[in-house]
Amino acid sequence: METKLFLVAVLVSWFTAAQITQPTIPVEGINYYIDTRAVFLNTSTTGPWDFSSINPDDSREIAIQPIEDSPYATEYPNSTHAYYEDGYVQFPGYTSTEYTYNGERSFLLSNYPTPLVIFPYPFNVGDVHTDGIFNVPFEVPGGPPSLFRDHEVESEAMATGSITLPDGTVFNDVTLVISNATFTDGQTGSSPCITFRETWSWWAPGIAVPVAQTFDQLSGGQCPPNPFQFSRFYAGEGPFAYVCTPAVNCSFGDGFRLVNIVEIDNSSACEGYADFTNLVANLEADTTYDLTVTTGYGDQYITVWIDFNDDTQFTNDEKVVTDFVIAPGQFGGTFTETMDLVVPANAPSGNHRMRAKSNWQAPVPDDACEVTDFGETEDYTINIEEVLSITDQAFINAQLMVIDLGDNRFELSINAQSDLTLDITAFNMIGQKLIKESLSKSSTGTYQATLDLSQMAAGIYLVKVHNTGSNLVKTAKVIVK
Repeated sequence: METKLFLVAVLVSWFTAAQITQPTIPVEGINYYIDTRAVFLNTSTTGPWDFSSINPDDSREIAIQPIEDSPYATEYPNSTHAYYEDGYVQFPGYTSTEYTYNGERSFLLSNYPTPLVIFPYPFNVGDVHTDGIFNVPFEVPGGPPSLFRDHEVESEAMATGSITLPDGTVFNDVTLVISNATFTDGQTGSSPCITFRETWSWWAPGIAVPVAQTFDQLSGGQCPPNPFQFSRFYAGEGPFAYVCTPAVNCSFGDGFRLVNIVEIDNSSACEGYADFTNLVANLEADTTYDLTVTTGYGDQYITVWIDFNDDTQFTNDEKVVTDFVIAPGQFGGTFTETMDLVVPANAPSGNHRMRAKSNWQAPVPDDACEVTDFGETEDYTINIEEVLSITDQAFINAQLMVIDLGDNRFELSINAQSDLTLDITAFNMIGQKLIKESLSKSSTGTYQATLDLSQMAAGIYLVKVHNTGSNLVKTAKVIVK
């Protein structure tokens, strides 16, 4: 079996001198900014290390989230965090005694029944640790059944010293750890694919990912050699923020060629994943809308989420379309269907991310980050407009009138056709509040108040009438002579 994705076991570490101990990660999680280059760093096992001559040619982000805040808490109970990178998720565990690896959701889906110990805590220079876990079942969506993995690792803490990164940043007291991993992936009854990976990781005090890391990978067995080399470098950090971007194969026409809802009318090609959040549709709560989708291949299951709580997690209760099937039983072609998109009554107002996801010949996974064989993912923005109450609408439709009674006294009236609670406030032109009182409803149905400004200095004054049940205000200006 060919290994298509280079996966990294993340060794999050905290150092005291030459000792690696359990990390301290912010309770809300953290993001790291990473520069990358597709090379292997040939360097010494002893410091100092200088990579200032390396010119990275790409960048990415790594997001680390407490597992209990992620959608995967139930599935990966041995993990302490979810680790997001480049559209995929891995599941490390950090305890007081060891760092473990518990599986991944990438082009393959695995869940280790027993944690693989990458190394124990504390881990000192000169320490060597080995571990292995065998016959771990895994899935490749659309792939053959009965797949298994053996995962073996050996880690050694080599040396400490200073390191200079490509951007000139210098870290002192970093520790170099060299790990050699072997992945034996196969199907029951057939010869396996074997992947060998050598990883050099430089860990700095207080940084939850290596400040530099380089990999050299080669496959064998039933797989072609498929050499792969890659390096990455710490470039900063920030608060946790992550939106997965699952790119799916749409080269046969699967996925979205048109998405239309209210103001959004977007024709697109095959992107796999596309961020169209610059396009906005204005919707109202407790309303059903027509969502029109065109695809280039039949048997497309369509699911749509709106991230109403803006936590970047698309959950089942945020689905507004669930597994609508376009052109069942059909193959290539152009197929257009209109489906109901239902906005719930309790949808909060404001802008939210909408994710449309398609899958071929099977329901869309509940996990909006999961990569399937064929389909596509597109993100848009939905603005849930605030719906005015009857009294708010009555207040908006009402007319505010000001009558000069003479002697700097003014009668204010508002002809709202509803029962309202209104107050009136007068301000001078520098914003000082002078008078506040309530408006009473007259026998004619209008709300009235008399504003006495006879004791005020000559000038222009601002009068605001406020509907106390909302933030709505009507304003007028009066002149005191």
